Amino acid sequence: MDVIDEIIKEFFPEKKVTPLQKKCIRWAVGLDALFSRVKAAENKDGIDWLEAVVEKLRINLAVDNVYNIPSEGPVVIIANHPTVIDGMGVIVAAAKVRRDIKIVANQVLTHMLPKTKSLTIGIRNMQGKMGTSQYREMNAHLKKGGVLVIFPSGRLASLKKTGLQEAPWNPGFIHLATKNNAALVPVNIQGLNTWRYYITARFWRPLSNLMVIRECLRHSGKTLKINFLQQVNLAKLDVDKERMGEVAASFMEHIKRAGQNQPGILPVITPVAPPLDKKLLSAALESCTELKKLNDGKIVLLYRHQGTEYSPVLRELGRLREICFREIGAGTGQDYDNDIYDKDYQHIMVWDPERLEIAGAYRFVMAGEQIAKRGLQGLYSNELFNYKQEFSAIASKSIEIGRGFIQKQYQKTNVLDELWKGIFNVALKHSEYKYLIGVLTIPQNYSDYAKKLMIGFYQTYLSADQDACSPVEKYDLVDEDINRLFSGDHFDEDWKKLNIELRELGCDLPWPYKQAAKWYSAGGSKILCFVEDKHFNSIAGLNLCEIDKLKKSYGKRYLPK
Repeated sequence: MDVIDEIIKEFFPEKKVTPLQKKCIRWAVGLDALFSRVKAAENKDGIDWLEAVVEKLRINLAVDNVYNIPSEGPVVIIANHPTVIDGMGVIVAAAKVRRDIKIVANQVLTHMLPKTKSLTIGIRNMQGKMGTSQYREMNAHLKKGGVLVIFPSGRLASLKKTGLQEAPWNPGFIHLATKNNAALVPVNIQGLNTWRYYITARFWRPLSNLMVIRECLRHSGKTLKINFLQQVNLAKLDVDKERMGEVAASFMEHIKRAGQNQPGILPVITPVAPPLDKKLLSAALESCTELKKLNDGKIVLLYRHQGTEYSPVLRELGRLREICFREIGAGTGQDYDNDIYDKDYQHIMVWDPERLEIAGAYRFVMAGEQIAKRGLQGLYSNELFNYKQEFSAIASKSIEIGRGFIQKQYQKTNVLDELWKGIFNVALKHSEYKYLIGVLTIPQNYSDYAKKLMIGFYQTYLSADQDACSPVEKYDLVDEDINRLFSGDHFDEDWKKLNIELRELGCDLPWPYKQAAKWYSAGGSKILCFVEDKHFNSIAGLNLCEIDKLKKSYGKRYLPK
């Protein structure tokens, strides 16, 4: 079956086509005309081929704000669809930042343009069909951290008296972005097809669809304006299943307003800052204390800021934190996650000298020293939980730990383990400190029920007797069904129940909460309070652990005598 036969099968599935009609269809499609223009690119494929097509056809892409696309991690790009060259234009523009791109498009395009097959997730949108295999492919690409381009209208805009009009948007892109914690970047495209195309589409849309390649040639020498807007903050949207269509329409309006130079209507996130020059970072890390050299060549380092000048190390830590916390649906929404506490706190990190990357890090402070210098206000945890004065005696004997992250590519390595060995090694050297205090995060993209399950379990088994804090944004669980779910008498049974329920909801218990529940003997780990942390887009729990109550199996590993 040749390309034209595939096109006939897609566009006219029930019709018997005569040889003369087939010849007319071949002319209408215009593949021969396109390939003769781009013959010099025949040895290229994928993005390289599309870049060559844009160059050979002299299509001018006027691109704005392409660096609103995150430089790493899963991204869903959505756009309005005014012209036949939109997909090509968005891919070529986005390729300045990312090359791991796929586009959701009519599967017939992969037959028309086999050079784009590696980029395309093909759907039969002429019949409005998308199989489960295509949906799985989209999810798999995002799970690998790729970029997915979607035109939610599923078809080119129609020309009306009032201008171009998009078909209603399919809200599936919202579910894909939410499920995969993907950045959602809207794009406003400004351009027009020729009057021939619109007249043809008005009278017989299937014929206009056949003409997309020939129409592409008519864009030769023309300009397509592509504006990448700021990432939308999905966590601040009500994306309840009942309102998906309404939310999708708000995205369409948001993009439309951008094309009219009007303010958008959706909450946005500042793009994460670009990476620091690796040689500059490597030179700055020479001021660190080397704690340990690992067998795989990585190095455990301790950094403490000196002076008031700019710190490349703190900037890169702030950038990596923001990336890692956004990946789990949290983060500050700013270009860096740095705050006033960074310069006072020490930072333990694992450095990969081969890749010149900070693999992961925590920050910590000897709370007693910090309180003596700056009072309780000098502790990050106090900002969220507002400690009562009577708690200062315990706080003064604590090491506050937080802002921990592991870069995705190191999450299945020894990095987390080595960081905690380093933290406990610090605790051993400062035996006057008896406790660890940490702020544990539940991302806002967990469903309300998942949050209630977690909070219900930890209030049942790890709640504290003392009233240590009085936060402004205290998060209290008032749900009798959740309270009845956990008996309070059978930890192991309820622990299993909690994790099964969370898995059925499509989420896992965050690792710090597993650590809080499992590393310490009875009474050794408490969650003092939960708060809503709007700045960090999360629910936060305040964890207090007694170092001496670390279970023997963990003590052998982290507190060797």
